[in-house]
Amino acid sequence: GVFAWGFNLHGQLGVGDTKARASPVQVEALAGKGAASVVCGAHVSAVIAHQGQVYVWGSSERGRLGGVTPGGQDALTPELCDIKGQVLTQIAICDDRMLAFAPARVTGVSPNCGPLTGGTVLSLMGEGLHGGEDASIKVRFSFDIGEGQIETRAGRATFNEENGCVICRTPPVDQALPCGLDVSFDNGVTFTSSAVPFDYYPEPCMTGCSPSIIPANMEGQKMALTCEGGFPYPSSELVQVLFSSETGEEVTVEGAATPEGILICEIPPLSPGPRTVVVSLNGQQFGDESEGGACSAVFYEMPVLTQIKPDCVPAKSGGVVTVCADHLLASCTIKLTGDPYPEGLVLEPQEIDTEAGIFSVAIPESEAPGSLVMTISADSAYYGEDASLPFHIYGQIQPTLEIPIAVQAGGLLNCLLEPALFAAADMCVKVGDVVVPGSFDQGRGGCVFETPEFEEGAMGPDMGVVPINISLDGITFSPVGSLCYVPPLEIAGYKNAGGAVTITAEGLPENGVFFVKLEHENGSTVVLPGESDGASVTANLPEEYPEGSFEVSFSIHSETGQFFPCPPE
Repeated sequence: GVFAWGFNLHGQLGVGDTKARASPVQVEALAGKGAASVVCGAHVSAVIAHQGQVYVWGSSERGRLGGVTPGGQDALTPELCDIKGQVLTQIAICDDRMLAFAPARVTGVSPNCGPLTGGTVLSLMGEGLHGGEDASIKVRFSFDIGEGQIETRAGRATFNEENGCVICRTPPVDQALPCGLDVSFDNGVTFTSSAVPFDYYPEPCMTGCSPSIIPANMEGQKMALTCEGGFPYPSSELVQVLFSSETGEEVTVEGAATPEGILICEIPPLSPGPRTVVVSLNGQQFGDESEGGACSAVFYEMPVLTQIKPDCVPAKSGGVVTVCADHLLASCTIKLTGDPYPEGLVLEPQEIDTEAGIFSVAIPESEAPGSLVMTISADSAYYGEDASLPFHIYGQIQPTLEIPIAVQAGGLLNCLLEPALFAAADMCVKVGDVVVPGSFDQGRGGCVFETPEFEEGAMGPDMGVVPINISLDGITFSPVGSLCYVPPLEIAGYKNAGGAVTITAEGLPENGVFFVKLEHENGSTVVLPGESDGASVTANLPEEYPEGSFEVSFSIHSETGQFFPCPPE
């Protein structure tokens, strides 16, 4: 502690009053301040603390206290003097002034780390640093080699007038030892005593980066880089990651190490192509690719699905589908999302041909049908939903044939009715042994197909009656029923008499459902139900049917089906 006694007219004893003391008393206000030295003068006292702070008290005449009291009043207890952040080591007091000495000191260095190979350009910051003859400035590197021993190296340095920093380069060393930096301005005779720490590190040997396959021109993704032994933590604020291409394109981003020794950086949006990734722990020196100081990443153009064939499989058995995609990579995976896989089902492609942009994928059997979306990813992490295609897993279907009869000439637009049907790209119908394309008609609620021309011997064993099967994937067929082909009709013509139109024809089917169409010369059309006696079909004209000529045709199966023109008799 600090003790004072004697004359105290101006409070120079620092005990809070102006009474003289005949014996030492402790200056309580300085307790715990870490006083290092005491100085007194004419009615003024001062203490320098261990950290370089200055406390003053006593007479403030002529401003000797440095403005620690308002209005120039005497200070009866020690007051901290504002020395602008300087660290003082000496102070002198005269009758009308004080003088203090703040030696030059180094307070920081940037960067604060560098590789064992040396060559890092350092900027030393501090107080009292100055220029002069460049040859007189030196920086000392002090290494703690253990057992209390310090090994030092000193090298030439320069002073930067613009930023007030001392500039030097680090020497190479054999191992990473604790190191402190001091500066001398008299060619190494004396050095500053407040050394700042500097860390040497071995060149990191990169072991990989994740992800290493990255969508091109995409923002917001993070990359994790690893090296043998882990990256030092906490890391320098100057850590940088460099992405370079064979064409000379270079992009640098900031990085930071985690407590686990993993370096994290934001992936810059880059054009497609391979990249070499290297790290600088001090913002200057990047790893040597030839010495294992680099890893590789590939920026790819997002693969885009263009076709799935077939675009559906049965739930009970699954199936293999062929997928076409632009910008296909060998690392691609497929994901099916939707019922029955709400969380997504990831599948590995087979037989990938990246040049042709085609591969196959096996869809497993499923417990339930559903509508899904197929997406593709090159890195098994990001699946481009904007380039997805619909896919279906279908259950058991039992469609019914809308029109059970057809003429042998074919050409009838028939429909297989089934609410569970959907727009499958490979939907087809097998008529006997003849396969014809089918298409989904939302309005009719089923698969529309055109009946083929009857081929004797190619449509089943029963003359005129052929089995009908439907396939949604072009592979698996489900039975529907039978279609009855009728022989060619021999139409004699029609008569218009007694308010009815009668059509005479041979070969009318016994199970036919007949309709007569009248197309009037005024442009109106009406379809009427007809009655057949086996040799003719008759339809009653509507009341107040307009006079004039009209054309007549009839159908043997439906009012929207195939109509056969009839000439007048």
